Amino acid sequence: MFRFALSFLLVVPALCAKPPTSYWIWTGITPEPYMQGAPLYIFQGTLSEEKGVLKHTREGLSPHALAHEIHLVYRATHPIPDAKNILAVFHTQRLGWEKHGVRVKGIQIDADVPTRRLKDYAKDLARLRARLGKTYALSVTGLGDWTGAPYRRDFLALTRAVDEMVIQLYQARTMHKEHARFTRALCASGAPFKLGLLAKVDANTYLEETRQKCPGFQGVALFVQKEG
Repeated sequence: MFRFALSFLLVVPALCAKPPTSYWIWTGITPEPYMQGAPLYIFQGTLSEEKGVLKHTREGLSPHALAHEIHLVYRATHPIPDAKNILAVFHTQRLGWEKHGVRVKGIQIDADVPTRRLKDYAKDLARLRARLGKTYALSVTGLGDWTGAPYRRDFLALTRAVDEMVIQLYQARTMHKEHARFTRALCASGAPFKLGLLAKVDANTYLEETRQKCPGFQGVALFVQKEG
């Protein structure tokens, strides 16, 4: 999802009061006052697995006191590692944050899964969701291409396997040229979802139709980048 080294000055987003807004805090970003206690998705590294052995490359913020509810975010290769290995990392880092009084709501998995593999991904996520238990939520990021009609059934199976789906409407540093098509497909699917937008854009430009016509729409997550 975020493969680019980002540096220099923060881009401060145009905030919209409705719907609920949350923020992705990736490597090199720290929470800013304008976020005002909004939920955060905090990147904690990359997970991969080879022959049953998990590799966790740690990145992102270290645990410290925050006046935010957070998800811990992990970028994962596909197929994603075994559920018990993912959760061993999550619970270790969760405890680190909770020792500072931070409420950890759950885990978010970020994996660029080919659309034709959504059925397998849904099964992997269902296993992760079952092992995670009821105390913590499972969130995943998604790609606009996943919403296409040929794979609608697999996409819906994936949404049922998790607690939250955040569909990214951007590529790298620009909004996806087909964002309107993806949004229409999401609304037509009937599935609950959030939209992932770049923090530097005017969110209202991309949300007007969604607010009015899409009962499954649950809010936005803004990806905060730095200039350069």
